[in-house]
Amino acid sequence: YEHMLTAMDESEIDVYVHGKYGFLKDGRPVYPGYNDAIHCKDIEYQPGLPVYRGWDFGLTPAVAFSQILPNGQWNTFRELVADNVFIDEFSDQVVIESAQHMPGATFIDIGDPAGKQRHAAIKVDTDEKSCFDILHAKGIMIEPGIQDLVTRLESVRKALRTMVGGGKPQLIIHSRCKTLRKGYQGQYKYKSI
Repeated sequence: YEHMLTAMDESEIDVYVHGKYGFLKDGRPVYPGYNDAIHCKDIEYQPGLPVYRGWDFGLTPAVAFSQILPNGQWNTFRELVADNVFIDEFSDQVVIESAQHMPGATFIDIGDPAGKQRHAAIKVDTDEKSCFDILHAKGIMIEPGIQDLVTRLESVRKALRTMVGGGKPQLIIHSRCKTLRKGYQGQYKYKSI
């Protein structure tokens, strides 16, 4: 164990030596400021505050459910991820999940701007529609997120390094959000050149 400790970085030690949940990095991480021991807490939905649903599209669609608390803390308390599912079916799952776990909530839907493009769309009945068109038809009034890469990256990086409310991290992710946590721990990475 002593030899292993000298040859590994902190995330490798957590996984291989301490047997903790983690994701091993390969390539430079997009969010190196994320620390699962600090940013992962079991927080829950707060009734009365709007819920932001962050949508990603494709055949592996995903939605992250978040809230901004009055002290500025950004809590992501739930995720829904599917594999090989079209947005029409996936959106039905999101509506069910929302009604079960966040009854009466007001939702603000923000999506990957690529979802507005028809070339990224799927065939529904014989009409080609964008993911945004499909969601709008179901009453989900999704808007595109900011397209500027620097703004998108820095907004998360700033939240990772900011403390609020007596020294609590601004960005918190619930332990059940396994896909999102893996991403922050290194699965979101720059390609090696």
